[in-house]
Amino acid sequence: MVVAYRNYAEYYSASENDPARDDYARVLASFLTSETRTAAELLDLSLNSVTIPQVFAVAALNSTNETRVYLLHRPQRITAPLGGTSPWDAQVFATNGEVIGNLVVTVRFPKNPFQASSLVQVRTADDIGSYFEDHADALFIPPTPAGTIGAEEYTARFVLYFPAAFITP
Repeated sequence: MVVAYRNYAEYYSASENDPARDDYARVLASFLTSETRTAAELLDLSLNSVTIPQVFAVAALNSTNETRVYLLHRPQRITAPLGGTSPWDAQVFATNGEVIGNLVVTVRFPKNPFQASSLVQVRTADDIGSYFEDHADALFIPPTPAGTIGAEEYTARFVLYFPAAFITP
C-alpha cells in the first residue's frame, strides 16, 4: 500500500524514504568542492536521483532585501512536450517550504547552483561565539575583514545538499 504524506515534514520523518539517513557521508562528499564532479554533473545527478529526498539550502534575498536561508525541495527540469514549446523549457524549478494540501510555492532553482564560490574568509566557531556574546542584539555575523586573526579560508557550493533527517523536529 502506498503511503500518502500530508506534507514534507511527514515524508522526511519516515526513515524508509531516506536510504542515506544512517550515514550521509557519501552523499555529502559528492558536494565537496575538492570533488572531481563538475557543477553540471552534480545538477544532473540531483535531478535524476528521485528515490531519495531532494532538499537543498540556499541563501537568497527576500522581498525586504534581507538575506534568508531557504530549503528548496524536489528540483525538476521543465521540458516542453514533444513538438511543443514552453517559456519554462529547460529551466529548473523547486518547491519552497511546506506543501500543505494543494498549496505549493514553486520557485526557480538558482542558475549554476553547484558552482563553487571563490575563497571566502570566515571566522572560527570560537570567534563567532565571542562575537554574539559581545553583540547580544546581532542577528548575523558581518563579513570577516581581511587580516582577521585566526580567520580561515573556504570555498563552498552556492547551493548545498541538506540532509532530510535534520529538517524535522
